[in-house]
Amino acid sequence: MRMVLALALGGLVAALGAFAVLGETGASQYQTAFGIDYSHPERYLAQGVQSKISDPAQLGGLRGGGPSLTHLGEVYKLIHTYETYSSGGATIGKATASQILSNRRLSGCHDFALIFSAIARELGYPAVMVDTADAGWVARFQKGESGPHVGHVFVEVFLVDRWILVNPTDGRYVEHGYDPPNGAIREPGGGYYGGTSTDYLVMRKGVDTQGYGIHSNAELTATMDAFARAAVLATVVFPNYSWSRFGG
Repeated sequence: MRMVLALALGGLVAALGAFAVLGETGASQYQTAFGIDYSHPERYLAQGVQSKISDPAQLGGLRGGGPSLTHLGEVYKLIHTYETYSSGGATIGKATASQILSNRRLSGCHDFALIFSAIARELGYPAVMVDTADAGWVARFQKGESGPHVGHVFVEVFLVDRWILVNPTDGRYVEHGYDPPNGAIREPGGGYYGGTSTDYLVMRKGVDTQGYGIHSNAELTATMDAFARAAVLATVVFPNYSWSRFGG
């Protein structure tokens, strides 16, 4: 869906070759799910309209370091030097990766996931955004309780021979055993509702928010409402992933 900028083509072509070879072995175990063909990670190197980076030279210091978790950790460190602010959801489906790179400002998990995945692709890592609804919020919604819509956005990254899961907001990641087709994610930490862990249900995936059909906070809210109405929580089994954290 995304067009790679000419300035970055040399590095990405090399990366495509590497991933295509590895994809014949390591990636062949994966299935297609949520519209993502996990057996062909090279398809998720191309940027979309919202994630296109107009000036790849801004990433000069990050080039040539991958592929590794250490390299992805440098991407995480970079975006966490940016200013954070609250937009009330106004940037969801609106902000572009180029704008975030230029302004060095982030508002919410959609912005964090958008810029992390866009930079990762520019550096040669196939990446997919994962938009989720908090299972606790879904349960409350189904009971008719009022309250803010609660969810989170993760990023799937193809690293050498496997898909890993990254939370670009808090720096946690699942390096081994991540199952991309599984629509349930359990992360340590209590999140909005407290407790020892937070459970999420995957709603949509794509190269960027617009790529999976969300262009505004209003569209996200409507999507979450429809998803919550249809969700059958009693059938969900949450995996016990082993999480690590960049720099720790």
